[in-house]
Amino acid sequence: MLNSATTATLIATVLALVGCVAPSQVQREHAGWSRTELEADLDTWLDWTRSTHPAFELAVEQDTFGRQVDRVRAQLRDEMGVSEVWHTFAQLNPYLDDAHMGLDLPAAVGGSEIWRVEIEDARAYIPAGNPDEEREEIIAVNGASVSDMIVRTLPLLRGESDSLRSRILELRFRELLALHLDGALPVEIRLQGTDGTERFVAHVSSTVGASETAPFDMLLVKSTAVMRIDTFERDYEAAFTAFLEESFERIESARATRLVIDLRGNGGGAHELSDRLLGYLTSERYTPMSAVRARVTEDNMGLIPGGEPGAVVAMPFAQWVEPVSPMGHLFDGEVIILVGPATYSQAIVFATIIQDFQLGSVAGEKTEGKANQTAQVQHFALPRTGFHVRAPLYVLTRASGEESGAGVMPDIVWSNADDRSFEWIVENLDRSSGEAVSTESSLRQ
Repeated sequence: MLNSATTATLIATVLALVGCVAPSQVQREHAGWSRTELEADLDTWLDWTRSTHPAFELAVEQDTFGRQVDRVRAQLRDEMGVSEVWHTFAQLNPYLDDAHMGLDLPAAVGGSEIWRVEIEDARAYIPAGNPDEEREEIIAVNGASVSDMIVRTLPLLRGESDSLRSRILELRFRELLALHLDGALPVEIRLQGTDGTERFVAHVSSTVGASETAPFDMLLVKSTAVMRIDTFERDYEAAFTAFLEESFERIESARATRLVIDLRGNGGGAHELSDRLLGYLTSERYTPMSAVRARVTEDNMGLIPGGEPGAVVAMPFAQWVEPVSPMGHLFDGEVIILVGPATYSQAIVFATIIQDFQLGSVAGEKTEGKANQTAQVQHFALPRTGFHVRAPLYVLTRASGEESGAGVMPDIVWSNADDRSFEWIVENLDRSSGEAVSTESSLRQ
C-alpha cells in the first residue's frame, strides 16, 4: 500500500495528461533519407513504444499490427522526402487507436500562431466572426487543394475516430499545410464564400494566439445554467478560476436549479482545472481511478515501491481527492454533463467521476475515447528523420472498476450530440422533467 506522501505525488504525475497536439521538429534540410535510415527509425519507434507503453500487447491487436508494419516497411525506399515518409510511417497510427500514442505531425516553421479553422467533410472553413457573417472555405494554399490535403492526411492522424482526428487537425492546420507544401510558408490563400465568391489573401485574418480567447462561457435560461467548457488546459488556469467564480455567483443569484456543463468540444488538459470545477459540485471526496498499470522508469520508480526501470506494475490504486468547496457557492441542483465523440482525455476522466460518484447525469453521445484513459504521455524524437512519436506510461481504470475498452456511455443518450443546440438540449431536459419549455432565440449552437 502506498503512503500518503507517495499518493499525493502520484496524483500530480498520473493525472497530468499531456496535450494531444504538441508538434515535432523535423530535419527538413534532408533532401531524402536512405531506406536503411528509414527502416532504422521505424524499428526505433516500435522498440521505444513497446518499452514505454505498459500494456502495448493488450492495447493493439498484435497480428494485425505486425502485418501493417510489414506493409509500411515494404513501401520504404531511398531518397524519400518528408511528406512521403510521414504519410508512410503514419499508416501505423490508425492501428494504435489512441490519441496519446503514435506519430505527430511535423512542426511548421515561420510562426507559432494557430489558425482558427473548422474541419467538416474534408473541407476547412474560417469561422464567422459574428452571427451576421458567413464563414469562408479555404479552397487552396499556394495553388494546392486544401480538401485534397485533408483527404490524404486526416485518416492517418493519431486518434480513435475521425472526430478526434479532425479536432487535432483544426489545432494543427498550419502543420498540415507545411507537410504538403514541403515546409513553404503560405503566400497565396484562396477563399470562397457561401455564395461562390472567391478572393485571394496573403494571410488568414482570423489567426489568433492560443491564449487570446477564453474557450468557456455561460448563459442562463430560466432555471437552467448552461456552461460551455472547451478545454482544461493549464494555460487557462487563471482565466478558468475567475470564470468559475463569476459563473457560480451568477448561478446562485439566479437561483438556478439545473446546471448543464457542455464538454462536447473539450479535448482534455490538467486535472487541476477539472478538480476546481468539481469543488463547486461536491463536498465529498472522490477518486478518478481504482487501479493503474504503470511502466516503471528512472523518473517514477520512487513512486512505485519495488518497481525496477523497465518493469510493468499493475495495482489497485484509489486516489482520493478532498474537494475544496468555494464559500457559499456549492451547487446542489441537478447536474448534466454533455459529452460527444470529441470529448477526450481529462474531460473523459471528469465525466467518469460524475457517473461513478453519482454527482449528476451524463448526456449526449458515447465518447470515441476510452473511459479508461492512458496518461503521462512521453515524447521521443526519432534520431534520423526527427519525427516525434509519443506513448503513455500509465493505463488508468475508472473509479467504478469497469475495465472495458469502450467509451463513456451517457445515462441520457442523444444521437448526433454535436449537432444539438443549447435550445434543443434545454427543451428536452425540460420536457423530461415536466417543466415549461424554454425557446429563447438567443441560444446558439
